[in-house]
Amino acid sequence: MTECRGGRTAQRRAEPRRWAGCLRAPPARGTIRRASTLRARFALGVTKIIVNPYAGRWKAQAAIGAIEAACARLAMPFELEVTQYPDHGIELAGQAVQAGCSPIVAAGGDGSISEVVNGLMRAGDGQTAPVPLGVIALGSADDFADMLDLDKDVEAAVRTIQAGRLRKIDLGCVNGRYFDNNSAIGLEPMVTLAQARARLCLSWTWPK
Repeated sequence: MTECRGGRTAQRRAEPRRWAGCLRAPPARGTIRRASTLRARFALGVTKIIVNPYAGRWKAQAAIGAIEAACARLAMPFELEVTQYPDHGIELAGQAVQAGCSPIVAAGGDGSISEVVNGLMRAGDGQTAPVPLGVIALGSADDFADMLDLDKDVEAAVRTIQAGRLRKIDLGCVNGRYFDNNSAIGLEPMVTLAQARARLCLSWTWPK
């Protein structure tokens, strides 16, 4: 479980992330987890699980039954909703905050997590997310989960969420968009945009 905190807004490029309250380079990867773990727990309410069905080339869609079964076995009250279009996760996360759900879980890949993070931050004061973020990693790359050493097994992830242990992470913000993992210029976003356009064209031409 993570508690999200926003950084300063940049118009063209992201400033260095804040670690331990000061601007400096992040510590070595092996020390991040120990430095950012909190001795805190949150009161578990109704958990909102936001699933991006396309994540992992429909891996997330196939995992919905396993998510529901794990929540039922652990007697964890939850509501599950599936995104329908790009950035729908932002809307659903904001609505979940207004409805009093806590925590709010992103079930999908790095893009799915990003949408939920943005929904949380926009629903709060822009500095700290109003409720904790949970992650069920079901994407193709799952870089965010790898960097935080999160368990990718569905039931193990649900158990972690139910345990309610918090870990604090920092966020950046570029042009009004929060990022939890990385922000890039040049080749990487060009490839991402080209992939999105190709997927859109395929959806128009693929036989139903």
